Amino acid sequence: MKTELTKKQYRASIALSIIIYVITVLYALFLVPVLDSVGVNSEGIAISFLCLITNFAIELIIIVIPAAVLAKKFALTVKCMPVIIAALLCPFAIFTPPAWYLLVLTAAWGGGILFEVDAMSSAIASLFVTAQYALIIYIVILICQHKRKKSSPLDMSGKEQQCKKS
Repeated sequence: MKTELTKKQYRASIALSIIIYVITVLYALFLVPVLDSVGVNSEGIAISFLCLITNFAIELIIIVIPAAVLAKKFALTVKCMPVIIAALLCPFAIFTPPAWYLLVLTAAWGGGILFEVDAMSSAIASLFVTAQYALIIYIVILICQHKRKKSSPLDMSGKEQQCKKS
């Protein structure tokens, strides 16, 4: 059984991390301030909560779609995770714009109705953001691996099944 990564898998792992990082930073710089202004300036808690859920859904889409596409195209496996984590951690450690990242808030926030939160240090924020992104990518890769195994025409012994016409 082959245990090492191919060059394509290695490059795809790094590309996946870069794609997710770039899209996330662009989203955090340009669209999160719009959602924040709507959510913080609203008088009702329902609109603030709706903005938070919208942000969460968009972040998941940013992570899941590239991960699923590259995992299917390049047959990424769980063995690619150390490369993905390292390639995600480096740019997030260098620059993490203040925003909500799924469950991590990296900016100071006066939640108006709910509570106030101090800004998180960038080192801790990059670790938390990378950890939650890596967990989601891991789950996507596991699902893609499971689908590949289900759709392959191999039985348990590893031999191709012969289709018998009746």
